[in-house]
Amino acid sequence: MWHEWARQHELLLNTFRLGISQKLTLLRGDIDQILNTGSDAYGNCPKWPYDIVSLDYSGGLFYRDRAGQPTRLHAIRRVCEHESSAGATDFVLFLSFNLDQIDQHEVRESLKVIRRDLKRFGQAADEVIDAYLHHPKEQGRLKLYTLHLISQLAVQANFESEGDSPILYLGNKDIEMMAFRFYLKKSARTFAPRLPRERLNQIVNKRMIELVNGKQVTTNLNLPLLREEKLNAD
Repeated sequence: MWHEWARQHELLLNTFRLGISQKLTLLRGDIDQILNTGSDAYGNCPKWPYDIVSLDYSGGLFYRDRAGQPTRLHAIRRVCEHESSAGATDFVLFLSFNLDQIDQHEVRESLKVIRRDLKRFGQAADEVIDAYLHHPKEQGRLKLYTLHLISQLAVQANFESEGDSPILYLGNKDIEMMAFRFYLKKSARTFAPRLPRERLNQIVNKRMIELVNGKQVTTNLNLPLLREEKLNAD
């Protein structure tokens, strides 16, 4: 504990020396709790809005508290709500996590919702979504889930969201990790929530980038791409 306070003191001291202390807010506590409650363990509050929000989780996306609540997912929603309430016009969201404790029900049910919505818009979705559901690697399903999640949370907060290609890489101790980058911009269409501007077929067909021996390799994990199929008018 003493070492943590010493490092925090050194950080604050350096910001004073560099003349940037007014740009720093030091928060102490669990980041999810801070986002969900609005303040840290000592009552200090984040100074919204931010140009960049980076949530670099050492664990999985589906962490739950003792009451069984998905606090990490709630925290991500709160980021969009805080930014919107504070009048942000745009911001960048970085999100990274490992494949620990995946909520299979949450992910698979979300993919079924994606299938249903794709079919409503005339897409031949069964073959593609079935391939994702039965694929041996979780990364494919998490790609769809996370891109769809942020697009939905963004539009609920009246933002437009566009995600870059997800990155697959090995983290500390060769733990499989995924990283996402999203650009969120305040929607000028209407106050009432609308369908996300980034369409579902774009999300499904978005390739991933895998870091292999320090090089970026584009991949879709041999998963099929979505092709457009017009509905029969009869």
